[in-house]
Amino acid sequence: MLKNFARAIATGAFVLAAVIPTTASAAGGGGSGTPGVISIAIVPIVTLSDRLILTGTLTTTCPELDQFPGGPPVTAFFPDGQLNVEEVAGNSIAHAGLGSWTDVCDGVSRTYTLSGTAWDHPFHPGTGAGSAFAGQVCGYDPVSAMFTCFFGAATQAVSIVAVH
Repeated sequence: MLKNFARAIATGAFVLAAVIPTTASAAGGGGSGTPGVISIAIVPIVTLSDRLILTGTLTTTCPELDQFPGGPPVTAFFPDGQLNVEEVAGNSIAHAGLGSWTDVCDGVSRTYTLSGTAWDHPFHPGTGAGSAFAGQVCGYDPVSAMFTCFFGAATQAVSIVAVH
């Protein structure tokens, strides 16, 4: 019975993940673009070299957020975003961290190309999943002057393509 319950939960989570849009994110306050959201769009093609090195691209936009009311835009103090790729490899899952970026909350879209290596199993050309998250970046909304925090996440099916 517990096994059937676990299967039902896993199936429900898979169905839920299938309906999440390419760019997804979560709460915060105003600014430009979508209020309170660091939007992330993962390019659905990841390149693979030597079965261990992956390179992927994403675009992020952090709405305007000031360091203090009327001040310059907030820039994260350290890399606050991360892109990961996973692929089913036989009875296991191969994982790779493709690197990180630092958000600047000025409403401008930025594109990052990130590379990293497989953590545990080699990758193969085929399909996988890309997941990214960003935040928490905090500051003052330039419209309301209220202190708020932004963050975001995205999941995207990706094609893993070998390059030589």
